[in-house]
Amino acid sequence: MILIVGLFVAVPFLRGKRDLLTAWNSLLLGIVLFAGVTSIETKYVYALAPWKHLGWFQPTAEEISWYMTATACFIAVLIGAYYLNTLANRFAQNRFRKWPEVTASGTFFILICCGLVMLSSIALSKITFLGPLTFNLALAAAPAACVFSFRMWYHNRTNFGWLTLFVTILIGAALYAMVVSGGRRLLLSVILGPVLYVYWSDARYWKRSTTIFAVGLAVVFVFIVSAVYANFRYNLQGKERTAGNIVTQIQGVRESGSWFKFFLSQPLQYFGQGTGQFALLTQRFVSDGVLTPIPLNSLRFIFTYPIPRNVWKGKPEVLGVRVTRDAAGAPGTNWGLGVAGQGAFEGGIPALILYAVLLAFGARIMDEPMRLQPGNPFLIYMHAAALPHVVAIPRGDMGGMVIQAAQCVLFAYLLGFVYRQVFGIQRSASVVAANGPPSGDVAGFASQPTRRSHYY
Repeated sequence: MILIVGLFVAVPFLRGKRDLLTAWNSLLLGIVLFAGVTSIETKYVYALAPWKHLGWFQPTAEEISWYMTATACFIAVLIGAYYLNTLANRFAQNRFRKWPEVTASGTFFILICCGLVMLSSIALSKITFLGPLTFNLALAAAPAACVFSFRMWYHNRTNFGWLTLFVTILIGAALYAMVVSGGRRLLLSVILGPVLYVYWSDARYWKRSTTIFAVGLAVVFVFIVSAVYANFRYNLQGKERTAGNIVTQIQGVRESGSWFKFFLSQPLQYFGQGTGQFALLTQRFVSDGVLTPIPLNSLRFIFTYPIPRNVWKGKPEVLGVRVTRDAAGAPGTNWGLGVAGQGAFEGGIPALILYAVLLAFGARIMDEPMRLQPGNPFLIYMHAAALPHVVAIPRGDMGGMVIQAAQCVLFAYLLGFVYRQVFGIQRSASVVAANGPPSGDVAGFASQPTRRSHYY
């Protein structure tokens, strides 16, 4: 599985048919990690060890067969739907085409808007509806501030003032990410923004070997940040998450010299995150009647997400919370249950087929506008904010990860809309053709010159 899915990433890139850092490849990376690597983890690591009362569980041959069949069907339909659905391709090419031209004054406007949203998320955190609303917007605003401040410096690399502004915003956004979120995805979005901007503005046009080397260095850097954060993020559970406590934890890691202690102690679990084991256990809970299946629970969760939970007590929940609380006896924990676990609970293989088609469509919606408008900072930001959530979709919960990614897309659109109302837009009817070189500007955004025309 790791080899076959990996080839769907490597071969199109090496043939010059597709870009490397895309939503589609992020989704395939999630499958490699949370369907491939986690299967190796399930063989050699007992992920349920922290919950000693679950030590009785041992999957049967029939459960393993279901796990393999469900996952394989999902992947096959996902790849087929992405490559064969020409209607989705044409639809996606017409999305997100009107964007404003970003100026220096406009960049400061964006940075101010992002800062206000982040501050509001803290000030309004206790207020019904407004608290969750501003918090979710702030999760998307932090990566936006990094992308647009980096863009300012990247095009004026001799300007020390722009560099100082970017570094300040990067550190502030990273601290904010660690304070408000116990997970790694928001921090990864913040770090990923400058990487994606360099790739889509320049690196995608370099020689393939140079591009691979540059992307490899960027991946190593992102991994280092994630691995170091993993050393102490669990230490903050039960403590007040403040910038001071974060800095103290970082200093503790530096003084001890154990930068990669958590990763080195359990590398398979670091990448697989117990998804395979949790999926097999979920299947057992469903087959034994401990859990009552809810068909298409993820879609129910997505459609009802805007309704505050204190208004609707019976609002659909993500599966990872329901399993740990109602069946596994591990309340307060949220497991990623993988493709097979979601399918066992939400309607079997037919539900997974539907989800695969929808996810392939969503990947197209994100990637086609980016392919046609490379270098567009709004679309680059959208990818930076959303891609860590896209990677986590195969881990689960699918509904929760889709909501997180969709909020990033929505915030990018809202940011562009507000910007247009304030600064206007330079309209242009020309777009980058789907199979040809750039032919002009896209609604005020200058398309990049094609140095590798086979990408179009």
